This record gives sequence, structure tokens and C-alpha cells, in this order.
Amino acid sequence: MIGQIFFSDRGDYQKGFLYADSAFSVLKNDTTLSARQNTGHLYNNIAGDYDKIGDYEKAIENYTASARIFEPMNHSFLASVYGGFALVYEKINESSK
Repeated sequence: MIGQIFFSDRGDYQKGFLYADSAFSVLKNDTTLSARQNTGHLYNNIAGDYDKIGDYEKAIENYTASARIFEPMNHSFLASVYGGFALVYEKINESSK
């Protein structure tokens, strides 16, 4: 996850996506609460990157994946996820969603 953040912060989104894929492959076999939360955060980070490069469809897909992880937990991070959704829908002029 650190690699994804490192490259994303520097604007190298493609390399960030590669690190995210590696993190997903490690996290997918871990069923701990911490791993599920890390997966949710990773989806959220990826969504933000897709938003930055203007791929709003993929941003929404990843925000949705993040929300599906955090909603059953009623996790406080949902506010950030929903905020991300709102920003994307505002950009594509669908603020009613």
C-alpha cells in the first residue's frame, strides 16, 4: 500500500496502480479485520487516483468497492468514501446521486 501512495503522491498513477495490484494480491488471502480495512482504504486511494486522471467510471467502481467493505462495519471512514463519490458525481454533473 505504501508504494501505491508513494507513486500516486508524485503523479505516477500507472506505477501506483501496479503497486496497488500487488497489495490486492497479498490482501485477498487475509481475512483479518485489518486486512479488510486496508483493502477498503486501498480501493479508496485507487478511486481518488482515477478521479485525478479523469476516469470517473473507474473512480466510481473503486469507491463502490471501498463502500462495500466499510458499510457492513459502519466504519467512520465511510464519510470519506461518500465524499469521494460526491466529488466524482459533481464532476460528471450527476449530483442527484
